Amino acid sequence: MENNSNTSEKWRHWITCQLCVDIVVWLCAAVPVLILFLFITPYDRGFFCDDVTLSYPYKPDTVSASHLVLGGFSISVAVVVVVEILRSVDCNRKKSAQVRDNISYCIKGYGVFLVGFVIEQFVVQVFKKQMGVLRPNFFDVCKPDFNRSFCPGYITNYTCSGDVKEIQDSRQSFPSGHASFSMYVAVFYCIYIQNRLEIKFSVILKFFLQAGLICLSAVCGFTRITDHFHHPTDVAAGFLLGVTIAIFVYNMIGKKVLKTDSCDNSAYMQNLLLMAKSRDYYYSEAQTPLSQTPLPLLKNDFLNMGFEKTPTTPLLPLNSPFNVRRPVSMPIEPLKLLEEV
Repeated sequence: MENNSNTSEKWRHWITCQLCVDIVVWLCAAVPVLILFLFITPYDRGFFCDDVTLSYPYKPDTVSASHLVLGGFSISVAVVVVVEILRSVDCNRKKSAQVRDNISYCIKGYGVFLVGFVIEQFVVQVFKKQMGVLRPNFFDVCKPDFNRSFCPGYITNYTCSGDVKEIQDSRQSFPSGHASFSMYVAVFYCIYIQNRLEIKFSVILKFFLQAGLICLSAVCGFTRITDHFHHPTDVAAGFLLGVTIAIFVYNMIGKKVLKTDSCDNSAYMQNLLLMAKSRDYYYSEAQTPLSQTPLPLLKNDFLNMGFEKTPTTPLLPLNSPFNVRRPVSMPIEPLKLLEEV
């Protein structure tokens, strides 16, 4: 009992240490994302004064950044809750140990999701700050003041007369952060549903859950085009980035951390029967008495050759030394055998 308690205590210490290290690593990766978002200014890019793609009017957000983050995390929690409820109903599991395992699985799954979220935001912020692509509403937000005599040419010397924060934001069009984050959430939890949810009472429920996530992400991305905040290529790049990071994170980390046990009761009962049979066989072999009479020895056709004439006895030459009649107990010396040959 003491050895078991010591082992379990060491295991708990190891899990706690591993969790602390992972949290520290996650914070170290999240701090650069926060610095990029708050303190780094985007690249100051020029423009063509007759560029029609930058002359769209400014419109307020249909889905603001705060609403996007709040909605994305709320949807992720709702998906996990719905999946676990449907799984528990279908599997009919009510034991406390199984409930603890389900809660542990959900926590680990959300941890993997947060790792991918940090990676997605880091890539998005690096592209936004380094490329400085102008939004479609740049002229309306910036209201640039420049020498009109250089038109139609590329203008680099200009000053903006609008709000400073809005001007900086108008230089961060590529890629679309809304499209990237929404598609990352959708694809990540589509894979989560595919691997976690096993139900027998419906064939299309899983599909409609996954399709609903993709449709919400697509609507969120398309509103960025209609609101004149992104070019279509920005939204397409954001979608592609979200899909890539979701698949990459789930394959690299999720497969190692998130291992789902099957809730098939028939398979579970078959495993129990196989374990019971193997146990009974082991005990029957271990309890066999040593004084038990062994099985009769098989007949040695090689040594009895010449004494028994059976149809199965192979025909040998008459001068073969194997046809010489000898008692069974008499050994055949190798040298004499060679001399006779």
